[in-house]
Amino acid sequence: MSSTGRYRISAYTEAEWLHGRSQAAHCPNCGHEGSAEAALAVFHHPPGLDLDYNLLRCPACTVLFVDTLPVVDYGRDELIEIGWPPYYAQMGAGTWPIASALARIVKPAGARVLEVGGAYGFGLDFCVHGKGWQGVGYDPSPLAAIGAKALELPVIQGFFTEETLKDGPWDVIVGTELIEHINEPPEFLRLMRRAIAEDGVLMLTTPAADFITPDLAPLELDALIVPAAHVVLQSVASMERALRDAGFAHVAVRQKRSALVAYASPSPLALDEDQGAAWRAYRRYMEARAARAPVGSDIQFGFAGRAMFDAANDADEAACESAWAMLNAGAAARYGYRLEDLTALPDGAAQAQLEGLGEKMPHGLGMILFARAMQRLARGEARSAVRPVMALGLQAVEALQAALGRRSLGDDLLSSSVGDVLRLELLLCAAEAGAPGVAAALIARGDLIGGWRGFVALVNAGAIDQAASLRAGLLGAAPGADLPAGLRRNALLSLANLHLAPGQDAAAALPVAEMLAAAGEDVETLRFGVFVRLVNAARYEEAQALAQSLGPVLAALRPPFSRAAQDALFSVGMLYLQLPNGQRRAAATLARLREDLLTQAPPGGLAHPLFWSALRGEVIALFKLERGEEAVGLLKAHLASYEDSPEDLWQVLDEQSA
Repeated sequence: MSSTGRYRISAYTEAEWLHGRSQAAHCPNCGHEGSAEAALAVFHHPPGLDLDYNLLRCPACTVLFVDTLPVVDYGRDELIEIGWPPYYAQMGAGTWPIASALARIVKPAGARVLEVGGAYGFGLDFCVHGKGWQGVGYDPSPLAAIGAKALELPVIQGFFTEETLKDGPWDVIVGTELIEHINEPPEFLRLMRRAIAEDGVLMLTTPAADFITPDLAPLELDALIVPAAHVVLQSVASMERALRDAGFAHVAVRQKRSALVAYASPSPLALDEDQGAAWRAYRRYMEARAARAPVGSDIQFGFAGRAMFDAANDADEAACESAWAMLNAGAAARYGYRLEDLTALPDGAAQAQLEGLGEKMPHGLGMILFARAMQRLARGEARSAVRPVMALGLQAVEALQAALGRRSLGDDLLSSSVGDVLRLELLLCAAEAGAPGVAAALIARGDLIGGWRGFVALVNAGAIDQAASLRAGLLGAAPGADLPAGLRRNALLSLANLHLAPGQDAAAALPVAEMLAAAGEDVETLRFGVFVRLVNAARYEEAQALAQSLGPVLAALRPPFSRAAQDALFSVGMLYLQLPNGQRRAAATLARLREDLLTQAPPGGLAHPLFWSALRGEVIALFKLERGEEAVGLLKAHLASYEDSPEDLWQVLDEQSA
C-alpha cells in the first residue's frame, strides 16, 4: 500500500497515485468533455510491451477510464500456448461470484440465455446445468473454443453484433467481467437493450471503481486495474447511469467489496435475495458437474477441487470425502499417483513453466490439500498429524505462483489467499508445539485474528513467555469485541490462563473474568483460581477482599465439590488461619472440605491428595481455638483409617496423648 510515490504492484507493473491532478479528456461512458481527475498513473512493462497511461475519473458519472487505449487482440493464441486454459479451468475462474449473481435472477427452466464474453464458459454452464436454462455464448477468444468443447456448450467463437440480434430476444443476458474490456460501453449496452426480451434481465459483473484507492494491497490493485486489458471501470453511479441511458427502465447495482453486480430490465425487477439457498444450489451444481466430468480432465479437477474446498469450509465431511475420492481417481488416471500418497511435489514441479506444471500435478493442488487439511482438523486430528499436508499444500501454491510469474501472469487472489492461510496454519502448528520464534513471526504478520489464534495455541502449549511477548507486541490488553465470537471467547479464556500462570499477576485475570461474564460465560472456576493463587502468593489483603465476594458462592456449593471448589475452600481455610480472629472460619471451612474429601476417597485406602493438608489446617485452627479435644478426636478417627497417613500428624497425636 502506498499513498505517495511510485511503487511496484506486480512483476511488470508500477503505479503512482496522482492525488487530484487533472487533464482534459472525453468520457467514454457518459460523453462528458472537459477536465477529469487523474487518479492513478500506471507503468506496465512486460516483455515486448511498454504501456504507460493514467486512469482518469469522470466528474460527471464517476467512471474510471484509461487515457491511452491498449491494442488488444482477443483472438490471439498466446494464452493457449503458455498453458492458460488448464489453469483457468482448474483454478482461475471465479465460479461462485458468477453463480451467486446469476442465482438472483428468477426465470423458469427452459428460459433462453445469452452469455457474451464468457471466456471458458462457466457462467453459461451454471445457467444450463445449475438453472435449467437453454443458452448460447459468444466470445472471440480461443479460450472460449476450448471451454465450449470441455463443457460441451454451444459457444460461438466470435463477437456478438447487430447481425446476431435476429436470434433473439433472450430472457437472460449475462456478461461477467466483460464491460471493463469494452472501449465504448454505451454502444454495447444499447445493443444489449435491443437483444433483451421485454421482461428479460441483463446481468453484468465488473470491478468496482470506488474500491480502487491508495489503501489497496498491490496484488489486489493489480487484479482490479489489469493493465492492457481493463479500460473502463464502473462505479455504482456510473453503471446505473449508463444502463438507464441505454434504455433500461429498471436498474439495480450492488457493490460487495471490489465487485459490482448490475441487473437491468425494461420491466420491474424481481430478484431472489436468498443467498443461503443460492449457496446450497451452487454446491449441488459443483458436486454434480464434478461427478459427470471426464476422470482426470481439467474440468474434473476444477469442479471437484472447488467442491472440496467449499465442503471443507462448510465442515461437510461426506461431501469432502466424495470430492477427495474423485480427485484421487483423477490424479491416478492423469498422473499415475493418488493425491493421498503424495509426500512431496512431483519432480520438477517447483521449477515448471505453467504449460508444464499441469503435466505434473493439478494446478489447484495447493487448494485441494488445504481443504484436505481443514477436513482432517475438523475431524479432530492433531495439528502435528496434519502439518505435512499443510506444508505440501503451501509448496504446491508456491509452485503455481512461480509458474504464473515466469509467464508474466498475475497471481490469482484465490491461490494467494490459500497460501497466506496455509502459512498462518503452519505457524499455528508451531505455536501449538510451543516452538521458539512463533511469537515474533506472528507479530511480523500483523494479523490480529491470526495473532489471537496463535496466542491461544501458545498458552495451551504452556509457552507463557512467548504468549506474553505476542500480546505486548501485537495484540494489546484484551481481545476486542470485533473478533469472531468463538475466537474472542477462547482468547479471553487463554488470557485469563496466562494471568494465572506461575510468575504472572493472578489478579489481572479478574477484569478478564468480568468480560467473560458479560458475554454469558460461567466464571466461577476462574475466580476460584485467582483466589487460590492470591493466597498461595501470600497476597492476603487482596485475597480477603475477593473472599468477601466469593463467600455467597462458596456457601451455596453442595457436595460433591469440583476440584476448583475444593482448592478454593482449602485456600479460604489457609487465608483465615493467617488472619487475627480467623480461626473459627478456617476450622468451619476446612471441616466442610474434609467431609467432602472423605466421600470422594473413603477410608481403607489412600486419602484424597488434599485431605491431609486440609486436616492439618483444621487441627491447627482447633488448637488455636482451644478445642484440643476435637482436634485429637479427628486425628484418632482418621490417621488409622488410611494407608498414607503422614508421620507429623501421628507425632501430634502422640504428643497430645502423652
